[in-house]
Amino acid sequence: MTLAPMRSEEVMFLNHSRLRTFVMCSILFIDLPASSVAWNIVSSTSHQNNSIGQGNCKHCKNREDFIVDLVGATSFLWWSLNPESAVAAPSSTRERGNAVDGLSDCPGQPVKKSCWSTEDRGGRRLKRWTPPVDLLDAKSPRDAVLKDLVEVVDQYPQKGQKDVDAGGWKMALAPDTSSSGAVYLSYEFTSGKFRYVDDLEFLVDVDGKVSVRSASRSGGFDFGVNAARLNYIMKTLQKKGWNIQLL
Repeated sequence: MTLAPMRSEEVMFLNHSRLRTFVMCSILFIDLPASSVAWNIVSSTSHQNNSIGQGNCKHCKNREDFIVDLVGATSFLWWSLNPESAVAAPSSTRERGNAVDGLSDCPGQPVKKSCWSTEDRGGRRLKRWTPPVDLLDAKSPRDAVLKDLVEVVDQYPQKGQKDVDAGGWKMALAPDTSSSGAVYLSYEFTSGKFRYVDDLEFLVDVDGKVSVRSASRSGGFDFGVNAARLNYIMKTLQKKGWNIQLL
């Protein structure tokens, strides 16, 4: 019995998978011994500080912090080497909201630092945005606030800002203003080189209360991209009278 020859794309996939596995093994082979040495140094330094009565070395990491940093770095390397990471991610990192259920928090903290949300109760909580009084006193606070939000996001540069969002952006889901309840809208922002996608979501209720969530689909560390985007938008809203605390 003879086996049919593999197609060229199958060979490329196999080679790519082997290459990715080889690179990951190489990284872990180098990283783990180095991490062990680093932990011994940190432990030794911390012990010395405690022995001379200092005991409060803010630059020294404890075991929990060290493990969190190591796991976070390894997770980021895996996602970076995974070609599907730009378009696919675990469901826990893609919990996009809707008008009925609201917005999600930022699951996976503190390892995953690629999300900000007004609904988060941990270290990735975004302070609530408060619209100007004239918008809240409008006949329809929801529609007035929504209009202001859309106008501001529309001012965001299509080519991004510096190295952030160089791949452009678009409104992914337009708000349904025909309903009488809260309205939901979302945007997609794309990076320039690797085409990573971030989701920016808004939920505005009938009283004009605004919920916001910005998160990366890749699930890895975002190098401050979501914060930079939010700050750009928040600064523009501040000029229009919104009460907002920047990140």
